[in-house]
Amino acid sequence: MKTLRYIIGLVGLMFLFSNLIMASADRNLLIKRWKIVKHSKLNKDLAIDQHDFIQLADNGIFEQAHNTFYTKGSWYLNEDELTINNNGEHIWKITFMTEEKMTIQKGKDEVMELEKVNLPEAVSKSSSPTMNYMCNGKWRPNEHHKGDVAIKFLPTDILNYYADGTFEKVINGKYSKGNWNLNKEEKELTIDNEVWKIETLTALFFKITKVSNPNEFVIYAKTR
Repeated sequence: MKTLRYIIGLVGLMFLFSNLIMASADRNLLIKRWKIVKHSKLNKDLAIDQHDFIQLADNGIFEQAHNTFYTKGSWYLNEDELTINNNGEHIWKITFMTEEKMTIQKGKDEVMELEKVNLPEAVSKSSSPTMNYMCNGKWRPNEHHKGDVAIKFLPTDILNYYADGTFEKVINGKYSKGNWNLNKEEKELTIDNEVWKIETLTALFFKITKVSNPNEFVIYAKTR
């Protein structure tokens, strides 16, 4: 009888341990950027933008762009329930998930279909220092002046350069993507056909001045 209880207890521990491993594996699958390919509510498809996404980071940070509006919050996983804290608590049940695709449902009437996003590779070590500074990590806009006019920013505003010549930005809560490149001397930066002169560029700060209007400049600070 004692042997039977021992075996049952051991099987129970093994089952519990296997569930913990599975929960950890499920969370690892979640940690990436997901493109929103379909969002429906009350059986009606909601409008989405081609760049809309949900991003779940390992440190519990949640980011989302939906119809170009950017929001940021936190997230955690409890079995098959994904809880997102973003202007309130939102609980989504994961009804389907693989490495590449996921479907989540909130309540009975709201469903979101997602696909994995392959973000551009980080800049290589062989690239110039300027490229390294611009492509690694994100920049937070601190100051933007047009003559005597100062433009204000939100705490979530960012500018993120990638080594493939694309960037993404959030300005006053609006998300967008575009293209950038440096001239041969790496002294001028073209952002979506606007040319900016690089005044200062270090690992921590970045200042650019618009070539067509020297009275307009932006100062960025490096962030994570």
